[in-house]
Amino acid sequence: CREATRVLLLFTGGVAFMALMQVTYAAATCANTVYYAYAYMVVEPPRFQTTTSFMRASYHLGNVLGAVMGQIVVDNGGSLTLLFYLSWGFTTLGLICFLFLLPPPTRQ
Repeated sequence: CREATRVLLLFTGGVAFMALMQVTYAAATCANTVYYAYAYMVVEPPRFQTTTSFMRASYHLGNVLGAVMGQIVVDNGGSLTLLFYLSWGFTTLGLICFLFLLPPPTRQ
């Protein structure tokens, strides 16, 4: 869903496509539940609190680093289109890591 959001932002225009983009963004936001559920499937219950802390810290650190990187790009004359392409690239990298580098959930 995050990939679809980026593609719609980069390659379409108009109210109808932006409304569709909002739907894909909402679906991607809902998919965060899957991300957290996955984490709880691969760790043991006694480590849930620590896992939650690390996941939330990583999420916020990623937002801070993204904001700083975006500000550096803009300060050096970068365009919003460049920021969208960077966002799409990092989103794609995250999807690849999630699909291919993480172990499958094993706990029942």
